Amino acid sequence: MKCISCAGELESREVQQGLRAEVCNQCEGVWLDLVNYQRWQKKSALTVQDDDVSAFNHPLPIEAGEVIESSPTALFCPECSSLLQKYRLSAHLPARIDRCLPCSKVWLDAAEWQLVCQQPTTTNLVQVLSDQGQRQIRTTETRERMVAIYQQRFGEADYAQIEQMRTWLAVHPQKSQLLAYLSASDPYSAIDK
Repeated sequence: MKCISCAGELESREVQQGLRAEVCNQCEGVWLDLVNYQRWQKKSALTVQDDDVSAFNHPLPIEAGEVIESSPTALFCPECSSLLQKYRLSAHLPARIDRCLPCSKVWLDAAEWQLVCQQPTTTNLVQVLSDQGQRQIRTTETRERMVAIYQQRFGEADYAQIEQMRTWLAVHPQKSQLLAYLSASDPYSAIDK
């Protein structure tokens, strides 16, 4: 089978102990069957604790900032010719993986696969690819953008103080009275009347 993103050939290989996938003999991209991946993950869960990510480590360390999507354009499934859909791996990573819904397979460029093998938060591809997983990524991105806007608007030191006050107010039993006091232009005039 031809590679999805280069002129290479896909060959069946073991990409993790007990997990086989089709790997390009030139660009090292991985065409991964999600059904096989789920089976492998369930077997691995029997021997690997949730907080132990050693089974997912890859010998070539790669920084998140170094991962540049090598296939940013639309790709087509080599099996059914469907247009592959792009999915984010994380709110903090620019990489996007390509998924064929009818075939239940994903294409990961070599650097993306290495990153998946190293990141404990992205090792559960099925969760990341779910609607809930993608929604969580978008929510995180939105929150981080808003934090950056507020930090720029108020300054980092003032923003940190405001956040402390918000946290304190959120659990205070007199929250509404405190907010009324803070928002009143002259909070003492109401007492006198």
